[in-house]
Amino acid sequence: MTLSGTYSEKLSAPEKRVMVIAVTVTSMIAIGVSSVAPSLPLLGRHFGTDEVTTALLITSFTLPGLLFLPLAGFFADRYGRKAVLLPSLIIFGLSGTACAFTSSFETMLALRAVQGISAAPFGMLGATLIGDTFNGPKLGRMMGVNGSVLNVTLALSPAIGGFLANIHWKAIFILPLIALAAAVFSFRQPLQKPENKPPLKGYFQSVLGLLRNRKVLALLGLGFFNLFITYGPILTCFSLLADSKHQASPAHIGYILGSLSISAAITAPWAGKMLSRTSPHKLLVAGQSCIAVGLAIIPFVGILWLHLVPILLFGAGIGLCSTTVVSTMVAQAPTEQRASLMSAYGMSLCLAQTAAPLICGAITKWFGVDYAFFSMAVAAAIMVALSRNIRWDKQSAATA
Repeated sequence: MTLSGTYSEKLSAPEKRVMVIAVTVTSMIAIGVSSVAPSLPLLGRHFGTDEVTTALLITSFTLPGLLFLPLAGFFADRYGRKAVLLPSLIIFGLSGTACAFTSSFETMLALRAVQGISAAPFGMLGATLIGDTFNGPKLGRMMGVNGSVLNVTLALSPAIGGFLANIHWKAIFILPLIALAAAVFSFRQPLQKPENKPPLKGYFQSVLGLLRNRKVLALLGLGFFNLFITYGPILTCFSLLADSKHQASPAHIGYILGSLSISAAITAPWAGKMLSRTSPHKLLVAGQSCIAVGLAIIPFVGILWLHLVPILLFGAGIGLCSTTVVSTMVAQAPTEQRASLMSAYGMSLCLAQTAAPLICGAITKWFGVDYAFFSMAVAAAIMVALSRNIRWDKQSAATA
């Protein structure tokens, strides 16, 4: 995904540079997890660890961000985006690459934790930089581009990580070096610094006031739910269903799941464009409806490759909802509070990542894998009703 064509024709040179930084930073999220996940069995054999212990390489990366995100948002709002961006990129690149040179599993866990802390602000920073730079119809469109790039990266990074792992397990840790190149590029770019710097106490009081806003709470809930159903029934339970019902190979399961990100990458820019023409709640209703229908269909599909239909439908819904939620969220906060609001959003996503596999795994264990999809389809239908009650005019998501 590039910034060529219809998008680049409307962007100034400084705007293009901001978008390059934003999409690169956002892509680091996928590199930190998705590129490593296919190599977990290989890493487990190398270090002599069982499946549960090896999985800590993912958990150690995702959990520390919950503690660091609020502080990252505060520092980005008070001292400027670069004060958080540059150290995060450098630490991410160095700690990630250092994993290739350790012979101890415990050391690798520690390095992954450090890398996870540095990666925690990336989602917040990407959205915040775009919110700082764009307004009006451009804001929605650029959020769509950013979401599209993230989804393409999520689709491609497992394949790239798997390819590199076939060469050597250490090769997968070359990818974090991209962050160092991004740090060099970002160092020379003038990024916006908030003009108002309220004291710490007053700052968090104003942020808490923002979080009490009914629309903001609804958006946080929708963002949490969208990632929850992606990590729960889809990424956790679909593999179990495909294995038990169709005896599918891991490669075939990966191809089908990869189609989700491609579908989301196609609909995300369209959603960003439509935000300047229609009310956000209409896009949310359409997206959640696609998600609900896709989840409800999956247990009834009798042929493995026909699962592409509901998975593509689910991905289209995720692309619509994620772009709409993030664009509208960014527009709810003034510049001096934007990073912290996006940090709160990022924390809700981290919680969803952590809770979804546990809850959906429990539903599968107690009632069967089909019920994980049925229950989440019902929840998605409830979200359709919630989305109908969110009312903004068509320009509200595009004005900061």
